[in-house]
Amino acid sequence: MPTLFRKEYPRKSRATEFLFLILFIVLMTPISPLIFVWVIGKIIEPVIELYNDVVWASFNTLHNKINPYKEN
Repeated sequence: MPTLFRKEYPRKSRATEFLFLILFIVLMTPISPLIFVWVIGKIIEPVIELYNDVVWASFNTLHNKINPYKEN
């Protein structure tokens, strides 16, 4: 196999590269679930709005008749 893409790094350079890889993994781990949850929230938000409009509309109408909102 040719060694065109495989360089012989000194041991210190390989250790530094490994430390940066570990640092990258440790720093990216907490961010990935947050991005995932944010994307899921953006997708589900219209469904929740539709649910609120359909299910709570009759309750809100009744509540406004019983306890009307008055501005001072």
